[in-house]
Amino acid sequence: MRLKFFKEMVVIQQRNLLALLCLGLLLSNIILVSLSGNSHVILVPPEITKTFWVDREEVSPEYLEQMASFLVHEILDVTPQSASRQRDLILKYVAPSFYNAFRKRLLKEEELLQKEQASTSFKITQITIDQKITITGIMDHYVASLKVKSAQETYEMTFIYKGGRLLLSSFEPKGQEND
Repeated sequence: MRLKFFKEMVVIQQRNLLALLCLGLLLSNIILVSLSGNSHVILVPPEITKTFWVDREEVSPEYLEQMASFLVHEILDVTPQSASRQRDLILKYVAPSFYNAFRKRLLKEEELLQKEQASTSFKITQITIDQKITITGIMDHYVASLKVKSAQETYEMTFIYKGGRLLLSSFEPKGQEND
């Protein structure tokens, strides 16, 4: 009888100890969440050359620059063979309010590239980040592998940061100068 009573006491003590441990872990999690409410997360993806941060409400200028550079190359470095794949990739980064208009624009440009067997290549020379992101570079136009035009072009783009994702909300060419 005493042995049975002793075993029951040990089990109760173990249960109480585990309950106390769980309560301590729960409290430590609550404290950690409350302390990390507005922290920056440092990200260094292997394909990006600069470190940047994102938090719940904003992103660093370096992140904007890297995303702008990535999307500009996907939009403007295009061939008839790569246009549909690039369009599908680009549209994953487009805000819902801009999606349909931009999709139509990309389809129209893709059709023109196919028809004329044309391609373009854009080399960024400057990126400026203010209210909008302004990207200037040299755009080369090719028809059947023959360079037909080279021009300095400038594009403006804006992003929205929603649900932890940076989404393209506008992309427009600005004044262009021919070389």
